[in-house]
Amino acid sequence: MACAVGLGANSERVLRCATEVAEKLQANLSIIHAIHAIERGLPIPLDLEEGVRSMAPQAARNRLDEMQRMLGSRARVQIVAGPIKDAVTEAARRLQADILVVGRSAQPGGRERLRDLTYAIVRDAPCPVLSV
Repeated sequence: MACAVGLGANSERVLRCATEVAEKLQANLSIIHAIHAIERGLPIPLDLEEGVRSMAPQAARNRLDEMQRMLGSRARVQIVAGPIKDAVTEAARRLQADILVVGRSAQPGGRERLRDLTYAIVRDAPCPVLSV
């Protein structure tokens, strides 16, 4: 079982739900956090680009560790980089996840429609997706 989370306000709720489901199913849980890759060719000085690349995963890992401590979770963390949808679905495929938990938030005025990223993950995931 895998859970894809960002680092936003909704992430703790999503991870809590995934942790509870994993406990009830007695399943192993892995956390997937995707960092949008900096595109090559942008006018960013190389030393700054390398600094951003090395800081982002560590900051994400620290935040995810903090969330896990608060929830009592001991899930394995996978931090991946690339286009978010592709990075999440590929990580779920590599983990051989049997279910992928993702966060869901309604679009303003959309009456509970899935956002484009959530829809794309649901559409392309290698396993069933639980959108919470």
